[in-house]
Amino acid sequence: MKYEITPAPDDLEYFLSQNRDETERIVSGMTSIIDANEETLSALQNQQWFQRMWYTASGKNKATVKEMEQNRDKLATYSVQVLHRLMEETRISDAIISNLTIRLNEIYSSHLKLQEMMCDIMNKLNEKIESVDNYHNLITDIQNRKYDSRKIFANLLKILSRFDKRTFSNEEYLIRIKETMEKNRFNFSKTISIYDCAEQILTLSEESVGQVYLFAQNHTEIIFIQFACRLIEQYHFEPKSNRRIVRNNAIKIALENCGLTGNKLCVINELYDDIKISAISKFEMLKKNYDPKIVSKKVPKQITEKENKKSFPEIIYKAVQSLNKLNKNN
Repeated sequence: MKYEITPAPDDLEYFLSQNRDETERIVSGMTSIIDANEETLSALQNQQWFQRMWYTASGKNKATVKEMEQNRDKLATYSVQVLHRLMEETRISDAIISNLTIRLNEIYSSHLKLQEMMCDIMNKLNEKIESVDNYHNLITDIQNRKYDSRKIFANLLKILSRFDKRTFSNEEYLIRIKETMEKNRFNFSKTISIYDCAEQILTLSEESVGQVYLFAQNHTEIIFIQFACRLIEQYHFEPKSNRRIVRNNAIKIALENCGLTGNKLCVINELYDDIKISAISKFEMLKKNYDPKIVSKKVPKQITEKENKKSFPEIIYKAVQSLNKLNKNN
């Protein structure tokens, strides 16, 4: 298949040379581009990986938000090819495989133009997630207090982002994980303010930002998760030396983007239940097989203006014939 744009060899070499944390940030950023709003595109344009992508797509070093929106199809095509290559080279860790599969399935379902080129990577991801099993390592990490219960909002997202298909499909696993968290001082009945949520998201480590951001993209129908997503974009995608300066404005923009005010409260147990329901339903929506032959049949044939004019007399002719036949019968 020929694509309108393909990643340059130097670009691929750059992507394949990144460490795990940076790869996860790149992957989560690329999946967000396809449906990104103006604020997200503006936040992403300063990323080094995006600048490489943009130069290949446009031949320019800098991009305006309007230009990015006009070239969204090119950026999406480029992103899918890079993700495919990272998958082939086993550069995508088991920690994000499940969330990547859900995210790309949603993109596949809503973007007809991308479906044919996405079939191969979707089938590989589908096959891969059947063998991913993070449950036992996750239980051990919770028991060893890797996750600080005092930052319950951020660490709930970090823990849930490690849940795989097997875990969400097994009620006993879900019960055991929650019980283990409670034994390690996670208070699910706790209510925290939106500003507490923000403070915890701002303190996410470089190691966990990509993983949490990709996870959050899958559940933006939940307002507090949408807020976390927007705040990561506004704060963690800034150069480190800028973050202290943009901190307060990042919170303000994220609140405005989600239609929230500073007096909103998050009940942790309700949040946990909402995410669990959302994730289970999205795993159930995954297809068993992504077939490019089926996709090509679904794509409607575009009728050109010339073909339309040519066919119009035929329609008139057939209509007249039908009327004549009807008059004879009468």
